[in-house]
Amino acid sequence: MFPFRSVLLVVVLVPALLVAQVPIKCLEIESILVDACNPSDLCPGSSEGQNEMVRFRTGPDPIALDDIEADWPNNSWRGLVQNTLTAQLTAQLNATVASCGFLIEPVNGIIPPGSQVLMVTSTEMCVAANPFTNLVDTLFLVFQQEGNTQGHFANNPAVGDPVTTEPPTGTNLRSLVLFHTSSNCSDTATYVRELLVNNEGTYAGVSAQNDGATTRFSWPGIPVVDYVNFGCQAPIEPLVVEAQALGLLCGGAPVDLVGSVEGEVISVQWQGGLGIFSDPNALNTTYTPAVGESGSVELQLCVTTSCAVPLCTTLVIPAGSGPTISVDPTGPLLLCGNVPLTVTASGADSYAWSTGANTAVTQISAPGTLVVTGTNACGSDSLVITVITGELPTVSITGDASFCTGSTTTLTAQGPGPFTWNTGASGPMLTVANAGTYSVTTSNGCGSASAQVDVVQLPSPQVSISGPVQLCTGASVSLTANGASDYLWSTGSNAPSAVSETDAPVHNCTGPEMET
Repeated sequence: MFPFRSVLLVVVLVPALLVAQVPIKCLEIESILVDACNPSDLCPGSSEGQNEMVRFRTGPDPIALDDIEADWPNNSWRGLVQNTLTAQLTAQLNATVASCGFLIEPVNGIIPPGSQVLMVTSTEMCVAANPFTNLVDTLFLVFQQEGNTQGHFANNPAVGDPVTTEPPTGTNLRSLVLFHTSSNCSDTATYVRELLVNNEGTYAGVSAQNDGATTRFSWPGIPVVDYVNFGCQAPIEPLVVEAQALGLLCGGAPVDLVGSVEGEVISVQWQGGLGIFSDPNALNTTYTPAVGESGSVELQLCVTTSCAVPLCTTLVIPAGSGPTISVDPTGPLLLCGNVPLTVTASGADSYAWSTGANTAVTQISAPGTLVVTGTNACGSDSLVITVITGELPTVSITGDASFCTGSTTTLTAQGPGPFTWNTGASGPMLTVANAGTYSVTTSNGCGSASAQVDVVQLPSPQVSISGPVQLCTGASVSLTANGASDYLWSTGSNAPSAVSETDAPVHNCTGPEMET
């Protein structure tokens, strides 16, 4: 199976392919607005206890307002009331609805079976802080008699502490019990205070961040609590639509689509693109692109609620392309001695090497031809790499390591090259005119090597001649040169010593005449 890329789009809309379920028992608690909104600029003088709300659903029988009783975590039960003031509040709240939803008071104080009901904790609530902008369903609205100002519940005890993203460990519980007194039936909802979330989806923070903290409870069975925050609006259940594409558009291959809806809707429909859906009216379907359809494709998942206009969300399936494989280091690959070479492939989602390895990174220990094949959701690509052996380079320096004043000497690097001298020069030969230490470096894929030589400058010779300076007629003298290593006499001799018969002044070396 090819790996796939998941594209997820979440759109929060408003309540309602689910038919409303009716509880088996008298009623079920669905949510509590624990941390109500009453900002001073919108609601001067208002308190939190006047703006908290509880949403519940009635069971198979109608319920009279007089038969409902709440056991609050804080405060006493003051009873539900329906009068001119509650009618005015309902009308004012209906004016905040921007869609097709509608708020209604129970006719003659009787809530029909299977109804969604929102209980407000006081007729002194602040309408400005609790709009029903996104309501798309019919919701029964009931009010507790005024008189309680302090909160009926308990907010997160960490309000005012630094924000944390980790859910804290909490044992501070609060429970709400709703009774249907005439049938002796009740429902209980319990939450952990420390797990209440702020409007950023984290924990703690300043008081304003925590306004809107809400708990939701599943039913039937043992309730499972979910901690959410929809901000400062009435705690109506939002409609959450999710659309997910399990793959990319590759060469006309079909792509699986997964949709989900949290809330109550009448129908769903996929639309868009030039291709076809296996079932356009199912949340989970398959999209097959049309012949020649290329590039990204934009689709829509639309849900129908009680509103006349469908609510749609857009999903883009990205266009895919086959992989292009590359390796590091690039080929040809060089094995140095007995040291294995680590090679990393990239450009695909999965890999298969001719050595049998199937990871992106592998080790090569033998020369030859290597093939790596990379695959993604849209195809595969292969790369052929040559592996050769190599050794560490060697280098040496030849040439005269001395020279005379006013002259030069030439040094020659021996080895495979390329060569770099410590003077900055490159190439195998270097002409030297100054004494000093000279080095040369060469390198290949296996490493580098260097050699050096000390060059000296020799002084000019100071030549002298020793021997007799007088030459007698018919005699010879032997002269010796000193101060050099090589000599050349005017006679043509290059020996250190020479015999002279004519080069010195001639003196009369005979004795006085003798008388006979």
